[in-house]
Amino acid sequence: MRLLDEIDRLSSRPYRAAEICRAIGERAEEQGFRRPSYEQVRFHVQRARRRPRRVSTGEVLLDVALRVEHPGAFLQHVSGTRTRFRSK
Repeated sequence: MRLLDEIDRLSSRPYRAAEICRAIGERAEEQGFRRPSYEQVRFHVQRARRRPRRVSTGEVLLDVALRVEHPGAFLQHVSGTRTRFRSK
């Protein structure tokens, strides 16, 4: 797994940047890389947290199954004509 993908995944959780930096440092060493600096990790965490999160296809399907959304919402989601974002 790429380190930036791991930062994106961890930044969606309520971890502090220091905790994410420690986890990423361990992951980097496991993969044979140097540990990134705290400043680099913090920059990517802040950037990832500012970016809106797309709702997954599974969440749309669950909303359709629970009748929260109209069945056409799935087609719109897959086709990209209507994208939903998760609230922060």
